[in-house]
Parts: sequence; C-alpha cells; structure tokens
Amino acid sequence: MTVAVLWFRKSLRLHDNEALTWACSSDEVGSILPIFIFEEEELRGEEGALGFNRLNFISQSLRDLDNKLNDNFGLRLKIFSGNYLEVLGNIREDLEGEKICLAYEYCSEPRLRNSEVTLREWSKVSDDFRTVTFPARHTLLDIEEVVGTKEFKRPKSMKDMETIFRRHLDVNSLGFYDVGDPLPVPNSSKSMNTVSLSGSVMDISDLESSIMRIYPDREDGIQYFTGGETEALERLRNKVTDRVQFVNDFRKPKTVSTNSNDDPREPSTTGLSPYLSSGCLSPRMLWRECEKSYLTGSHTKPPESLHGQMMFREMFYL
Repeated sequence: MTVAVLWFRKSLRLHDNEALTWACSSDEVGSILPIFIFEEEELRGEEGALGFNRLNFISQSLRDLDNKLNDNFGLRLKIFSGNYLEVLGNIREDLEGEKICLAYEYCSEPRLRNSEVTLREWSKVSDDFRTVTFPARHTLLDIEEVVGTKEFKRPKSMKDMETIFRRHLDVNSLGFYDVGDPLPVPNSSKSMNTVSLSGSVMDISDLESSIMRIYPDREDGIQYFTGGETEALERLRNKVTDRVQFVNDFRKPKTVSTNSNDDPREPSTTGLSPYLSSGCLSPRMLWRECEKSYLTGSHTKPPESLHGQMMFREMFYL
C-alpha cells in the first residue's frame, strides 16, 4: 500500500480539497501523512520573515486544520521549517521502504514551481516515489490553461475578465458562470502514518512558541480576524448566506473596509478576503452562496457585485 504525503499549501481546509479527497478515497492509499512547510526564513524574524499578523493568522489556521483533521479522520498535521526539497527529502528517507505518493495542489508561486521540477525528477528515478498534482482550488479559473492559450493577453479591466470567463467557463442554466461545485468534506478510514520523522518537525504549540520568540512584544496575540476554516465558514454564514439582501444589493464602490457603527473593526464588506487568500475558504463555495442569493430576486452585476469582485480577484493570478 502507498503512503499519501498530503502537502497542504494553498488549501488550509477540508472542504473543496481535491488532494485530500483523493487521499481519502484512493484504493492504493493505506495511510496518510499530512504536512505543511514554512520556508526557513519565514520563521527567523529576519529579512523575509512573515509579519506578526500574517504569521499568527496562518498559525491559527493550521491549529484549526489540525483539529479538524483529527476530529474527522484521526490525522495529525506535521509542520516543518526549512528548504522545501530538503524537508521532503528527509521525509522520503524516513519512509524508506514504503511506496510514497506526494499529493499537492497546483500553486503558481515560482519558488514552489521550481521545487516541483526537482520532485518530478525524483519520481523518474525511483519506483517507490511519485507525485500527483491537482488543479488549483484557490482560484475559479485554471490559471495554466488560461495563460497557455494563444489568445491570452494579460487582463486590465473587467471587460477583459468577462472575455476570459466566457472563453474558459460555460454558463449554467441559471445564467451564471459555471465554476463547478465545491467538493464536500470527504469520508475516510485511512490511518495516520506514524513514522518517526527527522528534521525540523514541530507541532502547533511549538509553532506558537516560535512566533512569540520572534515577536515578544505581541505576546497578547490579539487581532480581530481569527484564522481557520471554522471561522471562515462561520463568517460566510453570517455575512453572506444569512444576508440575502446584503448580497443582492452589494456595490463595491459604496463599501469601505472599516465603517460598522457597532464595531469599527468590522468591515462593511464580507471580511472574507484573508480566508480566501490563505485557503481557509474555497472561492467556489463563496461563489455558489452568492448565486443562491441572486436567484431570489434582482441583484447587482459585475463589476460592482460580489461575483464581480471575485472576478477581479482572479485577475491578480493571471
């Protein structure tokens, strides 16, 4: 049987996670090893380090992910710090004698793409190691497919994005772009691989301690937005699903980031941006929830609408 090393990168969640769904359902997989890797400089507190708010948000997201993996599947997330290839090479050595499949989602970041070239080379020279890459679930469009077409020109406006969406996505029977349904949280009886891991492996409490060492003056750790899929889904329900009229009337130029009369920290927009960018919330889930509201009556259209804002978000990946 194969050990599925599940590399969480841009989807720090259980829902709409194709790599996780594959690992849970594949007959060839006997056990699962979930991992997350920080680049070494991100936790050094020097140049290249993540800022406190960003780092703390990711830490909270990873704690939530670890809890949900444990509650749903009996799995535990292993966190590493270091060069991607060195970390993965150590894991490969630790699992010597096992068939390994490294599963991950496509990511457009150059540092990760460069690592993938070497990983593919590893799979060519070993019968016991292979990789499987799944299409991006942190964007609505298949980025590689879009930029790889002869017609592609870097978009500069909503008109350009409308052209790209029409070219690459069908329109469903309801008149909306068919971005696909978000995958549900899978079921699994696969066990956690319990191999003794070498290298700079840590658990969530170790990570939280590291953050406090890097930013000792932020020991209170107070920030308004709490990271994690649990918080993302709660905010989705409170700001979108349960506020049909708000969604239908949403006009981006008429909103500002901090203007709630009850709480100046609460944005008049959805406040979902950090959860989308960190992968705690699937953009397909947000798209579908907006679609449900639009079906109830008249609503704003792109570029002002929430769908329009999500289309703008895609522009920054192209």
